[in-house]
This record gives sequence, structure tokens and C-alpha cells, in this order.
Amino acid sequence: MNKQKTLIVLIIISFIYGVGWSQIIDIPDVNFKNALLNTNCADFNGDGNFTSQVDLNNDDEIQLSEILGIQGLSVVNQNITSLEGIENFVDLTYLNVQFNDLQTMDISALTNLRSLLCDSNELIELNVSSNVNLEQLYCTENLLTALDVTLNTNLINLEFFLNQLSDIDISLNTNLETLNSSVNPLSTLDVSNNIQLKSLTTSHTNFSVLDLSNNVLLEFLSADHNNLTAIDLSENLNLIVISLSNNLLSEIDVSNNPNVFELNVQNNDLIYANIKNGIPFTDYSGFFGNPNLEFICANDFEVSAVQAELDALGYTETIVSDDCSLSINDYAIVSKTKVFPIPLKDELNLQSEHQINHLTIFNSNGQIVFEEEPLDFHAIARTNQLSSGFYIIKIETSKGIEIKNIIKQ
Repeated sequence: MNKQKTLIVLIIISFIYGVGWSQIIDIPDVNFKNALLNTNCADFNGDGNFTSQVDLNNDDEIQLSEILGIQGLSVVNQNITSLEGIENFVDLTYLNVQFNDLQTMDISALTNLRSLLCDSNELIELNVSSNVNLEQLYCTENLLTALDVTLNTNLINLEFFLNQLSDIDISLNTNLETLNSSVNPLSTLDVSNNIQLKSLTTSHTNFSVLDLSNNVLLEFLSADHNNLTAIDLSENLNLIVISLSNNLLSEIDVSNNPNVFELNVQNNDLIYANIKNGIPFTDYSGFFGNPNLEFICANDFEVSAVQAELDALGYTETIVSDDCSLSINDYAIVSKTKVFPIPLKDELNLQSEHQINHLTIFNSNGQIVFEEEPLDFHAIARTNQLSSGFYIIKIETSKGIEIKNIIKQ
């Protein structure tokens, strides 16, 4: 009798187990279900290859047993409006639902999720508070007005450009290495706690201040189309590429950034730039759109290349030299000294309203070719020994420093 009861119990358990395991998952969205049935959207072993449909027995239904062990799911560009049913895919570590028509999505049951890609939908809200294992979150080109990632402390990559966020708290995301917050109405962005950050893209926002003093590992910076009037990059020794176009910068100094080879500061209010960092740039067209640019301090081996690029841009009055001392007060001159004749011949005359204390003439390579201390309001320099070409004149008076350029015939 006991044996019969045991057998009956085992049969009942097996029946219940079998029924549960063969349970059909309800997928109301026709397009979502079609993607699961008919496209290679499933990655069963986590190798990043989506080589199988979910409907393994081809019965046009999705059973609970069929989703066992699915680690990755990619249903891109399938016109999906609802992900109802996704809560059953509890083994997922990767989910890609880019280019669909989702406005909301409940992924609270996917606690193993490490990567979520939901770009280019119509999301008005996104709750990732239960997805504490997330390392990658890409939710660009949506309609989000808020995004709470304070519980996602494992995040390494975060991109939410082209949304409607006015504020975001990333102070607890200390593992972040990549951040893209562009095209959001952000008034500030505090990255002071994100000391692992290597790439920051934050263009087309409303910043007037961006403090990067704690981001010493930063390699890539793009902060175009903001309202920055100044930026200090002296602590960012690992920077390689800098793009700060369309801001309000009056000066830029990358002399303390020995790895920078690409700089874009187009369309600012630049007067002074120091690019003497020991390596040449890929090109110098990044200074376009700064018609008031007066002085660039560059490496001696690139002075002529910088000058040639500026000439091509039409900035023939901009001085380029490897002597950075020429830049002192060159955009705050209080004394106006007359220099004649122009063009220069055998003798240079200077007449100032203030005493001329020191006079230095540099050639186009930044080398000193003439130097004296007139200590007078009028000075004469014999220049007959100078060959024809372009020269820079540094005039130190009792009221300040003037920089002028002149051509010797």
C-alpha cells in the first residue's frame, strides 16, 4: 500500500513538474513573439553570438523550458511596443531591444542583467533599480526626463545622450569608465567621484563649468557646444583627444598633457593657446573660428606648420612661437607703441607713450635675433643684419607687454 502511495505521489509530482515546465509563456505583443519564434535572437552560452530562435520545438509557442539558460536576447528593429513576457527570461545577462517602439518596459525580474541596450525607442521612463548587476547601460535617443542609477554601482559604461534629462546623480557610480550625456538640458554634471572615467562625451548641454580635476585617468574628452568660459586640464595627464568647439573659451592650455595629439577648439573666443606638450598634433585646423586669436605657443618643431595652417585660415596676424613667455599679458596690453617703417628695412624705430624697458626680436622659429634695454620712450634697433622674412617683436614697457609681428624686406 505504501509503495502504491509513493508511486502515485511521484506520478503527481512528475505531472505537475511536466505541466509547469511545458507552460506556455504569454507574449501579447505580436512583433515580440514573432521575433522570438522566427529570428536568431537567442544566445544560449553567453558567447555573444545569436544563433538560435527561442521556439526550439517549432510549435509556434514559447515554453518555459525553451528559455532555460538563455543568457542573451537581441530583438532589434522589430516594431515591438511591449516586452510583456520578458520577466520569464530570468537567466538573461544581456538584452538588446534597440530601434523599437517601446514607451515603458518592466525588467525588474531580470536581476542577472549586466548589459542593457534600449537605444532609439520612445521610452518615457526606465526603472533599473532592481538591476544591480548592470555594467553596461545604453538608453540613448529616447524621451527620458529622469534616470536613477544610484543603485547601479557596478556600471562601467553609461550612455543616455539625446534624452530630456535636466539632472542626474552619478556620484555612486565610481566604476564608470565611459559616460555620454550629450544633448540633454543638463545645467551641471558632477564627475568628481568618477575617478575611473576614461571617456567623457557631454556636448550640447548648458554647462558653464566642468571640473575634471579628479578624473586623472581621462583619455577622451568631448564637450562641444556648451557655455564653458574656462577649463583646467592640468591634472588630466592621460588625455589623448580633446574637443571643445563652440564654447566661450578665451584660452586653452594643453602643455601639461603630454599625450594629446588632437585638439578641436573651433568657434570659441580664443586669444591665447599653449600646445607645447612635446608631440605634434595630427593637424591644426582645430583653431578655425577664433578670429581674435593672438598667440599660440607651440613646440619648436611645429611652429612653421602651425603658422602655415593659420595663414591658410586667414589668421595672418596670429603669432606662433615656441617661447611661451611671449604670451604674458599679450591680450591685456595697456601701452600702444608705434613701430616703423613697415615693412622693416635696415632700421627699426619704436615710439611709445611709456618707457620701453626691454626689446626682443624673434625670428619665425622663435629664436632671439636681437635684444636690448632702451630704457627710453624711443628706441632704434639696427636690423640690417636680418634676412628677409617674418619677425616677432616683444616690447616690454613700464605699463605692460606688447607683441607685434613685422616683415623684413
